[in-house]
Order: sequence, then C-alpha cells, then structure tokens
Amino acid sequence: MNDLKRIAAFRIYNSGLLNEFSSVTDCIEKHFGFQAQMKQIPFLAIALRTNDVTLNYMNSLIQDERKIVRLWGIRNTLHYYSVDDWGLLCSYLKKNPSWFERRMRKANIDYDRLYRCVERILEKSDYINRDILMQNGIEKEYIGPWGDIFIDLNNNGLICNNSKNSREAYYANRLYWCPDLLFEWKTYDRALKEIILRYFRCYGPATIDDLLHWLGMPNTKTNYKSIFHICESLSEIIKYDDTLWGEAKQYEQYRSFDYKEILNENTFFLGKFDPLLLAYDDKSWIVDEEKKIYIWRKAGHVSSVVLLEGKAYATWNFKIEKKKITISIYKFIECFIEINKIRRPIYKIAKLFGVDTVRCIIRNVNGTQEIFYL
Repeated sequence: MNDLKRIAAFRIYNSGLLNEFSSVTDCIEKHFGFQAQMKQIPFLAIALRTNDVTLNYMNSLIQDERKIVRLWGIRNTLHYYSVDDWGLLCSYLKKNPSWFERRMRKANIDYDRLYRCVERILEKSDYINRDILMQNGIEKEYIGPWGDIFIDLNNNGLICNNSKNSREAYYANRLYWCPDLLFEWKTYDRALKEIILRYFRCYGPATIDDLLHWLGMPNTKTNYKSIFHICESLSEIIKYDDTLWGEAKQYEQYRSFDYKEILNENTFFLGKFDPLLLAYDDKSWIVDEEKKIYIWRKAGHVSSVVLLEGKAYATWNFKIEKKKITISIYKFIECFIEINKIRRPIYKIAKLFGVDTVRCIIRNVNGTQEIFYL
C-alpha cells in the first residue's frame, strides 16, 4: 500500500499540481499536450498546475501570441500543444496512414489526387473549412464532420484547428498562422524516443502498458518490443505488479521522496479529461476497480475528481452565474474533506473564470449536504 501511495504522490508532484510550472507553455510542453476535444476543458487542468491563469490569458496565448496550437495529436484526438512541438508531433504522426486514407484506398478512390487537390486549395488560402473545399469542387463525402482529409493535412504539418465561436470548424494554414516558426522534421524513431522520454519525465514511474495506452498504440508484441528497446535507456524505478520505469535521475528522487507530507497535507482537484486520468492503462493507483464507473463513463466521458491521500473519493463540477461560481462535490466514498485544503485549487478555478464569489456544496454519500462560501 505504501508503494502505491508513493507512486501516486510522485506522479501528482511531477504533474505540477503542487510545484506549479513557471509558465503555461512550460506546463504544456512537460505534459506533451492537453486533450482539447472541448476547447476550454484543458484550461482547467492548466490553471490547476500554474499561477494566475485566466480565460483571457489562455485565449491570448492561442489567438494573439500564437504560442499554443490546437492539433490532432496522440490517440487521434485534439490537443493543445506548444507551437515549438508542432514539428515533433507531426514527425511522429506522419509515419502511418490515417484511417481516412485507408478507407479511401479500400474504396478504390484516388486518394493521392484528392489530397493534391485539397493541398492546392490550401496553398492559396489562409484558412480553410468544409464549405471552402466544397466551393472549390471537393465532394462532401470526403470532408465529413470528424476530420477526414483535415486530419491528414494536420499530420503533415500544414494546418492547425483554429475554430473560435463558430459551429463550423476552421483550420489555419501553418505558413499564415506561424510564418516565422522553425518547423523541424525529425525521423520517426527520433520523434518517438523524445516523446517517450517526455512521457516518463512527466508521468513516471509508469509501465510500458501505460505508455502504449497514452500513445493510443495497440498493445501488440511488435509495439511492446519496439518500445521496450527505447525504454532500455530508462531506469527501473520499482516493481509493483509490473516494472515501472522512469528517467535515471528519478530513481533516487523516488526513494527519498516525502510522499506522506504531500498526500496528508493536500487535497487535489483534477478536471475533466485531466492528463493524469488519461495517462495510465492501470487505474488502480488512483481509484479502486469497483469505483471506476464514477470517473470513466460511457461514450468516453472522463469526470472531474477530487483526490484525498492520492486517491479519488469524489467527483465535482461547476456552474457559473454572472460573477459567482458554484462548485459541487459529490462523494462516492465516505470521507472527510477539509475546507482549508480545498481553498488553493478552488481559488485557481475562480481566478481562471474571473468570478468574485465562490459557493461550494459538498454532497455526502448518504444524501446530506454542506454549503459554504469561500
């Protein structure tokens, strides 16, 4: 049990929930992206790992300073990445044909001709979307709502998702959006190795199964062997059911780590689709098997959770009305939540959304509730 608590504390600490990152871009680079299927959901995860982050500041980094880009990334899902990692990501993604390309070729459609036509349209445009492609003669069946040809342009480093408030997705031409960016292609093997080292640096100690899960790679013998070969440059941190790996310098850090103080003195909030909830195949470090249904729900939904002593004891959500936020905490295990220990993450959430008043409701397992203001 102590090993599991030490693992949890080390992962929480490395993820920046206690020792905040110096900047938003540093936080994003360390995690190698934040899942962003819903645009503002990752802002919560970032705010909980940094200081004084607001919605306006995040939008400024994306739209004005352009230090953050929204791309299809690992697990074929939209993520926010540091603009400096754009080339690294695409060097990893470009190796294998997308599901759209495979589907087109299987249907005996001239995919290469289709791609060249779309690429020529992009070369003449700062932005593209479905309507623009259809106006230029591309048939609707090739540009469906789930990415399709846009994912291939993304994987080749040509576009980023630049949708603002429009219901129709827009994509910006990289050469227009970041004309001065040093976009560097790497070999696939070099890109994969760098991404793997990033993973263990941020999420370690972790197993190879965990890594494959995070990457969205099938857990096949071939993938396992190729990953294991790269992992030989890492250190075996601990054996707990399986071998957990990390960077060599983490070996001594892990053993001298004061995990008790971190877990006993702090309560942590994780937002929906938080990186720590997506990074591991084995979820036992954060929740018992019979309670997983409270966090990982149907249709791929991942709930926000409250961590006590490194384990999930409750879910939470919020509602904003003008300048007031109501944060509701729903316990699914009997526990005691100390108000003083949740002030820090709640203040970060309030700062993000620019509210003046914080109302907190804690709903107990037996149906009773406590209401207080911070």
